[in-house]
Amino acid sequence: MYLRTGPLCQKKDWQTHKAKCRRPNYILRVDLFPRQIKNPQITRTISCPAGATFATFHKAIQIAFGWKNISTYDFDVFDDASRCPAIPTSGDDNAGYDRKHRDPIYKLIEPKAIGDSDIGLPTLDSSRYSLFEVLDNPNAIGKIFCYNYYHIAGEWKHEIICLGRTDATDRFFCIDGEGHSCTEDVGGYEGWNQLREAYGEKSPSWYQRTIMAWFETNAINKDPGGLGGEAKWKWDKEMINEGSNNLRPELNKCPENMTAPWTEPRSVLTISFSKELSDSNEPCLPVLAMVGGKTSAMPVLQMINYVQDLLQSKEYTPIVVSDGAITGKRYIALQQELTNYARSGGTVILWFQRNLPRKVELDRFFREVWRLNWTCGDSIHTSMFSLNPRVSPDLMKPTICGTKLRHQYSMTALQLSGSRFDDQVYTSSSPSILSSKQSPAIFANYGFGNVGWIGDVNNELGTQELVFSMSNTR
Repeated sequence: MYLRTGPLCQKKDWQTHKAKCRRPNYILRVDLFPRQIKNPQITRTISCPAGATFATFHKAIQIAFGWKNISTYDFDVFDDASRCPAIPTSGDDNAGYDRKHRDPIYKLIEPKAIGDSDIGLPTLDSSRYSLFEVLDNPNAIGKIFCYNYYHIAGEWKHEIICLGRTDATDRFFCIDGEGHSCTEDVGGYEGWNQLREAYGEKSPSWYQRTIMAWFETNAINKDPGGLGGEAKWKWDKEMINEGSNNLRPELNKCPENMTAPWTEPRSVLTISFSKELSDSNEPCLPVLAMVGGKTSAMPVLQMINYVQDLLQSKEYTPIVVSDGAITGKRYIALQQELTNYARSGGTVILWFQRNLPRKVELDRFFREVWRLNWTCGDSIHTSMFSLNPRVSPDLMKPTICGTKLRHQYSMTALQLSGSRFDDQVYTSSSPSILSSKQSPAIFANYGFGNVGWIGDVNNELGTQELVFSMSNTR
């Protein structure tokens, strides 16, 4: 038997180690308009808990930059950090962009804006996704994404780069910085630069004297000390860290309560019974490699104990069973653990890429083990299938990597009968009375969790995206 997991952590003594195991913090440098605001730049370097949600990270940025958190915000995530044209290179908003790579692959937006956004990009709830779900990959160091703060008087763009990792904590720490905080109602970076120039004039104009007086007395982020001389470099790290203390209760506790040995987000366990498991003989590996993990072997009893540990810990890592041998009676103990796992809140996906069982064996497996009315439909054949318009909204959401289900594609698959129409992810594009009752892809609630079926035998790209969506459905 084979188990596919992410990188192991203290694997020899996991039961003792897991209570204290936490993901390392990220060291994130946040630069406010780095190519427009200079001498000094306005930048803050923050140690951030990996389990902090993006909604909480937004609040940490607000504190670090002295913003008042009175306007909307979002995060832009790009698919190629090295070519991310997050911020224009000159005063022209369109200058410096590579049109081919200009748009982010998705945005993380504030919860109250979910459903109201009409920006033409996939949007995710910033309160549901943690930093590690974007940054926990081998290319995290150097990854760039952007934070946008939309004040009515001007938009503020922040470029964020991951500098590395540091010891895990349960709070944010500002560890470095430069530059006096802006006042958010000054009119964007142009207004801020004009204000700084006014303080540098020996004989300021009437307008310059007016805006300086406004900054010192009436601005949202006013400073009676002004920006003259060395004041433009002033910032207070201790005040930032004192304000960040209140963010600790709002952390996403997932990484701090880790109970399985991996560090990649949404890793997938793959169960197979073959003697070898490699890219050359495991057709489903490409999609599982996209989700993350390594391959290791273990006895059946150890696998049963591992699933039991996951069940008790409520980690609920998605499990993909890629071998039809699981339907055999010799694996009845493991079958029971898988059904208990799904019933308690986990996701189990049945995608038999080898040892496809006979019809009578598969029907018995669904009837006696899963207590489902699913039965084998027609024999394996090729057809065009369309996305069911009544499919679960959770499956329709773009994943954290930006993938989403295709509306139509061809596959060679074994279809099942007996499932609820609403649970059928794909249906025949030219439904007949018979085919409308069958589906090559099913995803159904099972107790507090989910069970999925994928009948595709050729590992189509659309199926890879489907497994990824099923694995990331919470």
